[in-house]
Parts: sequence; C-alpha cells; structure tokens
Amino acid sequence: MTPLPSQADLDFRRIAELVPNLVWTCRGDGSCDYLSPQWVAYTGRPAAEQLGFGWLDAIHPDDRQHTNDAWQAAVAPRSDLDIDFRIRRYDGAYRWFATRAVPEVLEDGTIARWYGISTDTQDLRDQEAALQGLHRDLDQRVADRTADLMRARVQLEMAQYITNTGSWSLDLRTQRLQWSDEMFRLFGLPVSDAVPSFGDVQAHFQTDSWRRFDAGLARAINDGIAFEIEVELASTERGRRFAIARCNPAQTEKGRSARLFGTFQDVSELVRARHERDVALERTALATQFAGIGVWDWWVDDDTLTWNDEMHRLFDLPQECTPSYEVWRNAMLPEDRAEAERSLQETIAGTKDFLSTYRVRQRDGSQRIIRATAKLNGDSGDRSRRIIGICVDVTAEVLAEQAGASRLAKLRDFIRNAPAAIAMLDANITYIEASRRWTELYALPEGSLVGRHHYDVFPEIPERWKQIHQQVLSGTVCSHPEDPFVRESGEIQYIAWEARPWYDDEGRVGGMMFFNQDVTDSVTLRQQLEHQSRELQRSNDDLQQFAYAASHDLQEPLRAVAGFAQILGRRYTGRLDDDADVIIRHMTEGATRMRTLIDDLLTFSRVGSGTANVATVPLRLVVEDALANIAHSVSETGAIIEVADLPAVDADRTLMIQLFQNLIGNSLKYAGRAAPRVTISSLTHADRVEVRVRDWGIGVPPAAAERVFQIFQRLHTRDEYAGTGVGLALCRRIVERHGGSIWLTQPEDGAGCIVHFTLPVTRGHDAER
Repeated sequence: MTPLPSQADLDFRRIAELVPNLVWTCRGDGSCDYLSPQWVAYTGRPAAEQLGFGWLDAIHPDDRQHTNDAWQAAVAPRSDLDIDFRIRRYDGAYRWFATRAVPEVLEDGTIARWYGISTDTQDLRDQEAALQGLHRDLDQRVADRTADLMRARVQLEMAQYITNTGSWSLDLRTQRLQWSDEMFRLFGLPVSDAVPSFGDVQAHFQTDSWRRFDAGLARAINDGIAFEIEVELASTERGRRFAIARCNPAQTEKGRSARLFGTFQDVSELVRARHERDVALERTALATQFAGIGVWDWWVDDDTLTWNDEMHRLFDLPQECTPSYEVWRNAMLPEDRAEAERSLQETIAGTKDFLSTYRVRQRDGSQRIIRATAKLNGDSGDRSRRIIGICVDVTAEVLAEQAGASRLAKLRDFIRNAPAAIAMLDANITYIEASRRWTELYALPEGSLVGRHHYDVFPEIPERWKQIHQQVLSGTVCSHPEDPFVRESGEIQYIAWEARPWYDDEGRVGGMMFFNQDVTDSVTLRQQLEHQSRELQRSNDDLQQFAYAASHDLQEPLRAVAGFAQILGRRYTGRLDDDADVIIRHMTEGATRMRTLIDDLLTFSRVGSGTANVATVPLRLVVEDALANIAHSVSETGAIIEVADLPAVDADRTLMIQLFQNLIGNSLKYAGRAAPRVTISSLTHADRVEVRVRDWGIGVPPAAAERVFQIFQRLHTRDEYAGTGVGLALCRRIVERHGGSIWLTQPEDGAGCIVHFTLPVTRGHDAER
C-alpha cells in the first residue's frame, strides 16, 4: 500500500502544478512517485501507467541508456543531475527537454528522493540549429565570395596576361598609383610593391607617343575626359612595340574626378598583323591586276555593287562608269543573260554558289569570254546579304578547249581509220577509240569498244598485262618486238607492240596508246632465214674442210710434179733439144702457178668464213706493217710510198694488213716502166672513213673498173704480168666483210688509177699519226 503524501509533498505538488514545466519526483532507487499534470498532459498517458519505472517508456529509445548512465553517475557522488533527452509527446512526436534533478540526502547519506524538472528546449534547439545554419550559410557565403573574388582576381590576372593588358588606377586625392602585374611586364620591369609613376617610365615611350599620352592624362585629371590612344613603346629585340592606352575617370557626386582607371594593352602583334594584312591586300590587288582577275562585291538588298579596276578592263567599260546590276547584265550577250541570271538567283536563294560562263561584247566589236564565280555571305533570309565574286577572262582557255576538242575529234578519226592496229584508252583503261585494224586483229565487233573497259573486252587478260598497264599509266613506255600469243587453235601468233602514255594539257597522264602489229610472217621468215643461215654455215664449214683437204690432196702431187720438173731441169736442160727445155720450163712454171692459185683460193675462202677479230686499229700502223711485209719488192722496184694521216677504225688487223699489202703490191706490179709511186690518204665522213690508194701505173680502162674485182678476172696475159686474178676479189671480200664498199676511179690527169674503199669510223678516237 502506497503511503500518503506528507503536507510538504502536497505543497510541493501545488507549486509544481503552477509552472509550465514538467515536474516529477523519484525515490532514491529511481522509481517515480509523482508526475505533474503537465507531464501527464504532455505524454497523454495516465499517471498510474507511468509511476514507478513506467515513465522510462516515454524516453526516446536512443536516449534511455544515456539517461540511465547519467543517473547512475549522479547517484554515487550524490550530485545534481543535468541531462538532455527526448520525451514522446501524446501525438508520438519526440521533443528535447533539458532535465535537472536534485537529490534529497538523508543524514545517513542515502538518497531519499529526487526532485526534477524537465523544460522543453525543442524550440530553442530549433532556433539554435537555424542560427547555426545561418552562421554556416554566412560563413559559406563569405568563403564563396572570397573564393569568387580570388578566382576573379586570378581570372583577371590571367585575362590580362593572355590579352597582354595591364591595368592601373590612380587615387587623385592620395595620389596613390596601383599597377597590375601585367603593367610591370608590359614596361619590362620586375613585379614589385613599389609602383613607379608614369613619369618614371617616360623613357619607355617613343617621344611623340609620350607627349600624346601625357596630354590625355592631364585632360582626364583636370576635365574628367576619357581617352583611348595608340602609343608606340620603346623597341626591343623583337621589334617595334605598340599599345592601346585607355583611361576612364570615376567622378564624385559633385562631378569632379576622384579616381582614374586605365589599361595598357600590348597590340604589337595586332599592329604587325594589320601591317601584314595591308601588305597582303596590296599584293592581292597587284596579283589580281597582273593575273587579270576582276573582283566584285554586291550587297544584294541595297543593290550596291563595287568592283576593282580589272572589272572595268574585262567588261571594256570606262573608269567613270558606276557599276550596277544593270551595267553587268547589259554587258553580256543577250543569249547568255538568262543562264547567268538563273545561276545568280540560285546563289541569292542560298541553294548553290554562283558559277557562270558568259560572253561580253567589247567596244571594238570583239567578244570576251568571262567565267564568274561567287559565294553568298549571310543567311538567305538576312537583310544584309552579300555576294563576293571574281571574274576571269577565259577566252584563250575556252578557245584552246574548243581547239583541243577539235584535235581530239581529228585524232579519233585518224585512229579509227588508221591502217594499223591502234587503240586509245583513258586513265581508267576505258576505250576512247580503236582502229578497224585493231578490231580485226583481235576479231572484235567493229564499233563496240568505245566506252568499254579493256578488261571487260578481254576478261581473261594475264596479270602481267595489268602490271604493264600500270607501268604505262605511271609514265613508262613499254614495248615488245615479237610477243608470242597462243590462239585458241593452238597456233602461235607474234605481235610487235608498244604501249606509251599520252598526256593532257596540264602535263598529266591522261591514258595510254597501243600500237600493235602482227609480225608472225616476219618472225616465221626470220626463223627460216636463221635456219638457212645455220645450214649455210654448216655448208661453209664443210666446204672449208673440203678446201683444206682438197688443197692438201692437190698440193702433194703438185709438189711431186714440181720436184720432178726441177730435177729434170737441173739434169737435162741443154742436153736435150730445145723443145724439151721448153716443156721442162712450162712444167716448172705451171706447178708454181698452180701452187700460188691454190694458196690464193684458200686465202679467199678463209676471208669469207670464220670470225673476224674486230678491234680499234690505227690504219697508219697497219700500212707500216703491210710495207714491212713487201719491203723487198719496194726496195727492188725503187718505189716511192707516201702515207698521209690516217684515222683509227674498227676492223680485223690481219685482214687490214692483207688488204693494204694486196693494193700496194698491185701498184708495184702494174707500175709500167717508171719507178712506182703510191699515195695513201683518207677522207672522214659522218659515219665512215674513205681510204684512197693511188698509183701512176698503167691504169685500168673505165669499162673494166668493175670487172677487175671479180675472181679470176685478168686484163693481161701471164706473159705480161704474173698473177691469179684473185687479189682484187680478195680485197673486195675483206672490205665488204667489214661493212664497207670498194671501187676504182680514173684520176683527172689520166695517169694510173685510184682505188677507193670505205670502213666504219671509230667514234671518239683521234686520228693516229
């Protein structure tokens, strides 16, 4: 049974019911024995349910352990309890309460009761939170603003650095001048807190520029007038320097200048670019003038047309003529106007660029062909539409194109009717034209090739031909004298062909030309000739072997006959009758002549066969060797031999010695009664050397000038002059073996004869002395 409250308790409770706070009391063990009506009303639960330890159910679950720990901590030292925790309201919401409890301690030190009061601090907490939020927001705003200002400063410095712009300000009251870092760099000074005055940097200005800047600064200070001027600064190793100086005064309410704000922007690159632009424009104007290019500029909506002097020349209009659309239109031939105006309207509408070729009549009655191109600047719906274009005189070009087209038509007609197999293809290996012989050669339908690809016409063309085509299209001339082609019948056809590139007017490879010829008959004939030549060579070899064998078989009995005749002559000459002596002498002479004839025939045979050892031979040395071989005859006859300067030739040295030996020997033999005289000279032509051997002997009748070079042909009897009739025939064979010719003429004085023969000249060799 719960004891009744004392009078003191009742008084306490009456006071508790008068305050707005939640008042409660607990025993020393923490069990609640009183809850004020405010507590009961706040929690919405009967007091009976919350007395004892039931009041803990109203405490926020997260705060219960903390509350218990704080209670236990206050019990031991018997100290006051100050704690904040949340209490559930009747609607289920939790609010913060600041709770203070004071213990009633008995004399024995035990806690008899706790007296507590809980004050609602939720609104205060909310206000503190709001205030803290405001503080945080303020701090963030200050931080953000500071960061913005720092970023703005960095961006300003970066912008000034990028744009080469330095800023300055001047407080007119304190005369304090401030410079940005870029100002220091602009004037080539180290960045410092010590800012120089403008007077200190006067030396960094060109004289006239400083004078204008100083005057502008004075007007800004005295009259509040802003200025913007271009000044030239002192030059550096990079060249001349220019800057735009600007100043804006900040005025007080009374209209007086209180502060000046200004900038210096380095525009050296801009000035240089402007100068280069002006030079480029001047060059462009000169280029268009010298190139004959007319430039025009038409503001469509205002119908304002301007053009350069070259346009006046192209249209043959006086300089005082004001350009306009009508002037341009009327200058054209009437039949060209519609097309030009249609193209111009498409350009105005923005559908395509202007491109037109038209004729304009000159004042002398001639015509000039103009090609005009232009481009629209601005939207087709913009009221500031502008068309900029050029005009070029293409009269010569168009006439050349027309002439080229005419030439091409003639060329195609020539190819089509050429009596040879010719085909003309473009760079894509497509037929432009082909001759009738071409279609006949390849058994193609006539008139079916133009416009067709070569590989479509010949689908099984070998890969090597495709490679040849690419070589030709790269500028190489390819050919083959006799390319074998196997026909479907198995027959081999030989084609001589040449493929060469053809070039357009700009010098570029435009395609290729094929020239083909069926040389099967020629190849067959050559093969037959080669076969016959081999057979002839074999026959000559057999004949030469036969000649050697025959000469051996003939000379053996001939030597026996000659030997017996000589023996008879030594033993019986003068012992028998005169007829016997004559017979013995005829036998000896006949054997000697026969041996000489056989030797001459063998020599003649050897000259016509075998391989000549051709080398560069100085003819003067050859003549000396020939004279050495017949030195006895020269000495015996007392002959006079005169040898002029002779060149070197490509010949067989041994045969040349034999040639001169025979010719000089003949001159000695047929000298007549006077002492022989022989001259040897030469005359060099473009591709051959003509050698002349002249004597003053008995000569040769003109009628016999050709016959004497035939074998066994003699003009005299053996009793008059010894010989076999082989000598001059041998000379002809030697000369012809070297690709030359030999003939005989009569001297103008009629004495003796001149033997002429020619030999191929050796180029690059001086005459041998």
